[in-house]
Amino acid sequence: MTYLLGLDAGTSVVKAGIFDDRLNEVAVASHSTIVKAPQHGWTEVSMIETWEMAVKSIKEVLSLSEVNPQDVGAIGITGNMIGAWLIDAHGQPIRDAILHIDNRTQPLIEQFSQANPDFASTIFSHSGSVMQPGCTMPLIRWLAEYEPETLDRAAYVLCCKDWLVYQLTEAIQIDPSEASVIPGAQLC
Repeated sequence: MTYLLGLDAGTSVVKAGIFDDRLNEVAVASHSTIVKAPQHGWTEVSMIETWEMAVKSIKEVLSLSEVNPQDVGAIGITGNMIGAWLIDAHGQPIRDAILHIDNRTQPLIEQFSQANPDFASTIFSHSGSVMQPGCTMPLIRWLAEYEPETLDRAAYVLCCKDWLVYQLTEAIQIDPSEASVIPGAQLC
């Protein structure tokens, strides 16, 4: 029998599940990650810890299900969206990931909105994205202003599930549904 493995990295929990060929759940395992708040309104998570909890969840669900890893025919990966997961040219994290629920960019968004009342609608018309503080574009702008050395070291800006895909495959890619929130001409 061929099995499917699902991996989901939420904001604070990484879960893995094994499903049979009729999509019946065989086993599930999950492990928490620590959401950090280095300042009021900021939310970050260790990229290394997220990966370690993914590995731990996968190993545990395979053990619980007694499924031979060679019988896994496909892996589906989901994860918390947007945010900023930065890696260098060697695929190493540069800093903790900034999560989608982070609010550090609110003053920047307000500044741009006051300077241009059409700011949000312009972003939407170009990208189809609603602007909010935890979106990748304003986070990259914030990093450019407050942590330029971080951006200087960054080779890639990923989202959570893309970080996990990279760890599993060493392929740099981005989910098309999130591509519109990666930095564009308006903020960078």
